[in-house]
Parts: sequence; C-alpha cells; structure tokens
Amino acid sequence: MNYFNILKEHYTQFLYTLFSYPQGYHFLVKNKVWKGFWKYNWAARFIVAVAIILGISMIEPLMDVFNRTDTSDPIAAMSSMGSQLVNLVETEIDFLTNGSMRYLMIILVEIIIFHVCRRTLEVLIGKTADSSMKAFIGAQVRMIKVALFCYGMEMAFGMMIKTAADIFEIFAFVAPPLLFLSKVFFMGFAVFDNYVEQFQFTIQESFRYSREYIGVSIGVGLVIHLFFMVPLVGPLIAPFLAAVTVTIVMVELSTIHVQGKPAYVIKEKKKSAKKKRRRKEVELEEDYV
Repeated sequence: MNYFNILKEHYTQFLYTLFSYPQGYHFLVKNKVWKGFWKYNWAARFIVAVAIILGISMIEPLMDVFNRTDTSDPIAAMSSMGSQLVNLVETEIDFLTNGSMRYLMIILVEIIIFHVCRRTLEVLIGKTADSSMKAFIGAQVRMIKVALFCYGMEMAFGMMIKTAADIFEIFAFVAPPLLFLSKVFFMGFAVFDNYVEQFQFTIQESFRYSREYIGVSIGVGLVIHLFFMVPLVGPLIAPFLAAVTVTIVMVELSTIHVQGKPAYVIKEKKKSAKKKRRRKEVELEEDYV
C-alpha cells in the first residue's frame, strides 16, 4: 500500500472540494435549490427554533454590554462599548465552535441539509426522493445518531492524540493540526452522510465509505467551521453551501449514483454477519460443554 499516493489523493480531494464551493454557490443561485422549501409547513418551525436559540444566546450578552456602559462620557462610552462588543463576538465564536454546540447546530439545521441535498440530486441526475414529514423525521433521527457518533469519535481521537503527545515529545508538534483535522473531518462527515443516505447506506457503511473520501469531508468540514465563526448568519448559510457542494463533488467523484453501494461495503457487511454467527455458535458449543 503506497501511503504517499493515498495522502496525495485525499489532498487532491480536499482542494477539489474547496474549489467547488464557488460552483456550489452559483448552482445554488441558478437552480434556486431552496425552491419548495417553504412548502413544508413544519419547516418554518425548525427555522424559527434555530433563530430563537441563536437570538437568546445573543440577547443577554448584548443587554449586558449596554447596561455596563457608562453614558456620562460619550467618547469613553463608545470606546468601552466597542471593546465589549469585540469580546462578545469572540465569546459567540467560542460558543458556536464548541464541540457539542457545533453538532447541536448541525442537528437543528438538518431540515436545510435534508431539502438542499435532495433538490441538488434532483437537478443533477433526476433522482427524486421522498420529502414527506415521515422522511424528514427519519433523516432527523439519523442525523442525531450521526452527530452523537461524530462527537464521540472526535472526543476519542482527541484523547488518543493528546495521550500520544504527552508520551512522545516529538508528536506534540503535530498534535494541534491533527486535532483540528479530526474536528473538521467529523463535521464534514455529518453532511457527507446526508448524501450517501440517499443511496440506502447505513451509518456504518457510510463511515466506511467516507474513508475513500477523507479529503471531501475535511474540505466540507473546514468551510462549515469557518462559517460557524460568523454569529447568527453563519450557521444558517453553512448548510446550504455545504449540502450543495458535497452533492456536486460526490456526483463527480463517486459512482454510487450509477452503480450503487461498492462491493467492498457489502462484502464487509457480510463478513461482519458471519463473525456474529460464528461467535454465537462458539457460545452455544461452550454452553453445551
């Protein structure tokens, strides 16, 4: 196995994904993939819920800024308010880029990803999908599972990288970039999974398949991370662009929209089932003895 070629391939995917974002934006505007979004009566409630959560997180700190500003000296008041607003923005960025909050936001904006991914596939390859409330609930439940999986994996990888950095001093230099890459990869995978979900992949199969497209997930996750650093509007814009871009990239790079699940995904699933059966047989033999 040539690790250099594998690394090069993922790096090429990463660059391809980043450079596909302008294409994703133009596709979004040209084809108006948001069209039909408001036909879901229930969609507005989710958007309002997201807006309320974001709004509440900003209202109290903003009130604090105004209450603590001394208005007796206008110039001093403007200077004080400016520095406090900068601190507020920094606090909000920390809030939105915090691990658990990032995945909570992804869960809340699943309605946007759900619609945009399906609309993009419909325009690109003519694939129509069920957009009913029942289908959305299924996608939402899956997204919660994916978010929990990604958060858990991110924490596990983080612990392993930090432990390795504590044991080997030389590893301490590469630990920060590796931690960041693992963070953006799992953020990107949460959106990547929405694409492969359209082709009846389980979450396990989806994660296994994503190893072939690590660069895509990192590219998508990086842009989501950057948008989440923009309070209020960033978390609402990010899913539109991310869902369109990952769909365009995967239609161009992968073949699952033509050939379905790759053979190795199915084979590994069968192997796993055989292992389980064998384990049960061994347990029954032990019980019999």
